[in-house]
Amino acid sequence: MAKAKPAAKTPPPVAARPKLAAAPPAPAPVAPSPKPEPKIIAQDASQDRAFTVPKARPGAGEDDASAKEALARLNNLALARQAHQQAADAAPKEDQAAPTPTPEKPDSDAKAQQLAEEAMRREALARLTQETQARQRQREAEARRLAQAEAAKRAAAEAKARKAAEEQARQEALRQEAARQEAVRQAIQAEQARLAREAEERLLAQEAEQRRLAEEAEKIRLAEEAEQRRLAEEAEKQRLAEQAAAEAKARQEAEEKARREALAQELERKARDAEERRLAKEAEDRRIAAEAEAQRQAAEAEAKRRAAAEAEAEAGRLAAARAAAEAAGRRAAAEKARQEALALEEQRAARERESKLASMPRIPADSPRRKTLIGGFEPEVQVLIFAEMWRRNINMHAPLDLLEKAKNASYRNPWVTVALRSDGRVESITLNRSSGVPAIDAEVRDVILKLAPYKRFPRELAAEYDVIEIPSIWSFNRAVRLFWGGG
Repeated sequence: MAKAKPAAKTPPPVAARPKLAAAPPAPAPVAPSPKPEPKIIAQDASQDRAFTVPKARPGAGEDDASAKEALARLNNLALARQAHQQAADAAPKEDQAAPTPTPEKPDSDAKAQQLAEEAMRREALARLTQETQARQRQREAEARRLAQAEAAKRAAAEAKARKAAEEQARQEALRQEAARQEAVRQAIQAEQARLAREAEERLLAQEAEQRRLAEEAEKIRLAEEAEQRRLAEEAEKQRLAEQAAAEAKARQEAEEKARREALAQELERKARDAEERRLAKEAEDRRIAAEAEAQRQAAEAEAKRRAAAEAEAEAGRLAAARAAAEAAGRRAAAEKARQEALALEEQRAARERESKLASMPRIPADSPRRKTLIGGFEPEVQVLIFAEMWRRNINMHAPLDLLEKAKNASYRNPWVTVALRSDGRVESITLNRSSGVPAIDAEVRDVILKLAPYKRFPRELAAEYDVIEIPSIWSFNRAVRLFWGGG
């Protein structure tokens, strides 16, 4: 704020001359001008984004009016001094008509007054200059202050706007985050509900599947028990039959062996008796030779008679032995002819089975009605049970000829795949890996075909498949055994 302007000094009064016209009154002291209001260069901006320069407040031009007023006062002082000088110049003319008192140095007074007025004028001019400069500095300072205030207001408004925008963005981000979290929560709830439903459905399905598997397992157990009983009965029957056959064969072999031994013993006994008789005869001959010549003739006749009788007896025994040998040969030939006839019949039956097998129509390998067993890891229980029953049937009913043929041969376990039709017939036999012995491979094929036809597929299995391929490894160690697998 500018300081208050001091009051202008009043010039000293000029002594009036006698008989002179009254001097014009001194100009009235100049009243201090009112405190100038600074010009408005800016105004507080509204909350709107757009900025407009505010209008000037009233009284903004009072500084110019004060300057004009001071100049007017100076002009008045100059006019007053001029009028006083004209009055002083007109005074001698009036003094000629009337006496005048002794003048009191009018020139010096006028000069002094003039100097005083000049000093006042200079002082007023200097004061006016100072006031003008002070007001100018005040206006500049106020303008700077207002500019700084306006800049601060604008910065505050911008900061406030930024803060409001940031707050709005933060609120929007919070709202979006809340919406996202709500959506995530709803999605989690929906997923949890879906998982709960799926778990419940899986639990129900598992319970149903467990019940079905339990029922199937019970059926399978009963079927297996029945099959095991049947197989046990068949195995017992086969064992008894094989035992009876083995006993009959053993008896026949024992009888044949005993007959051969008896024949050999009889021949040996005969040969021994003949040797003993020869030795006895030689001894008797030597004894007779030592006797008298008379007895020699009689002894020779007797000896000849005995020799003829013994020769005749020996010839009868030899004829009986030859007849027995010929009968044994005939029986052996008959047995050999029978075995050859059986072999020929078996070969004819094998060729017939192979012919039927070759002429049987095949179901395509890529048909969905065709199933290939995956060994002991087969996931379909019914297929695995049927294949297991078929494998056990082969194990129990395979003839011992395979073992006899495998005893004296260097072989490896063959890998064979058998394709069975739903009616129990054999569709095909595939030798995936040979045993290395053609006789064993042929016997394996023959065993499979001899035991056919096999049991039909169960109703549920036949409804799904027409052919089931069963791969297995054949072993002939102590018995004919089939194992899962291949390769």
